Amino acid sequence: MNIFSERLKQALAYRKMKPIELAKKTGIGKSSISDWLKGKYEAKHDKILLIAAALNINESYLLGLDDTIIQEEAQLVDIYQQLNKRRQGKVYAFAREQLAQQNNTLLKLPTRAEITLAAHAADSQKIFTEEEINKIHDYLDEIDAKYEEKIRSQEKSSK
Repeated sequence: MNIFSERLKQALAYRKMKPIELAKKTGIGKSSISDWLKGKYEAKHDKILLIAAALNINESYLLGLDDTIIQEEAQLVDIYQQLNKRRQGKVYAFAREQLAQQNNTLLKLPTRAEITLAAHAADSQKIFTEEEINKIHDYLDEIDAKYEEKIRSQEKSSK
């Protein structure tokens, strides 16, 4: 059996759609769909696009190029639509909150403490105490001072 035939059967089952419904949604003849399901031949690319759109699946899945039947975004929509209204409201509120946090994070410039700690923290999840932050800054200030002194002495020796 060819891959297209098998994938088309799986996609129809996934969407709980009958071949006749697919024919109506796409305008493709019932006999063509029947022949594809029997593995007699494969659909041409333009028909695959119509089928993928009608079933809301990846066309690459139908072609056997990808094992993911639908994109993550479409999976989210599917899951969302199966939830009751109260749970949909929770998902919507959570998504809006996540977007707001992301936007605030992207717009907010990091402080010196955040930049310094990001460059020196082995564990990105570690939360530093104020005392630890001050010790890190003191150490970095010391290194900066030594570096500046080194530059000054090089400048003096080159004159």
